[in-house]
Amino acid sequence: MDGVKIERLDTEELTTLEVDEILVCHGSRPDLGGIKDWGLAIEQDRILVDAWMQTSVEGIFAAGDVVEYPGKLPGLIAGGFTEGPAAVNRIKAYLNPRQEVKPIWSTDHAKLSAIHSGS
Repeated sequence: MDGVKIERLDTEELTTLEVDEILVCHGSRPDLGGIKDWGLAIEQDRILVDAWMQTSVEGIFAAGDVVEYPGKLPGLIAGGFTEGPAAVNRIKAYLNPRQEVKPIWSTDHAKLSAIHSGS
């Protein structure tokens, strides 16, 4: 993998971010496989994270059914819909701590597209 291409919605500028790996796992039950060897804090086949989806290893984030944190509702698939954006926003802050993180919503893309098209 050469990197991940990230597009700024406001300028359409493309940036390639060099990363070691991005893992997206889909399934009905967590199977950490080789991730168990990464030195992460794990309990009952779940990766322990904080409220920002940061694992016990700096720079590694996780979200979805594979994570555990205080107050998480077990087995609620909808939780991943909030955990994913929380992780992405914290990763952005981790990679560029001097830049303000401005979370966006799915409806923002339509607004930004209208601005670019002059609507």
